[in-house]
Amino acid sequence: MPTEFQRLRIAPEAAAELLQRHYGLEGEIRPLPGEVDFNFHVRGKDGREYTLKISREGADPHHIDFQIALQEHLHRKGFPLQFPRTLDSREGGRRVRLE
Repeated sequence: MPTEFQRLRIAPEAAAELLQRHYGLEGEIRPLPGEVDFNFHVRGKDGREYTLKISREGADPHHIDFQIALQEHLHRKGFPLQFPRTLDSREGGRRVRLE
């Protein structure tokens, strides 16, 4: 029997609206697998690729900030593998709180 955690979904159309509102990006969006967060692959109208990550309600903001700081550290140190970078939102922050 599915748990509440497993039943919760975010439609690609809702993710696209959030992406446009908070980051000014539009493009083709498709869901990606994820154990905890909602993840989407975005191919922008300009051909660039992005990953949109939406954390579940109750996610610890310190945990999210740690993930962002770790990504930025690895980029500054020239880590040889590719992984997503965090973009600033239109509001200027590294993450957006949704109600």
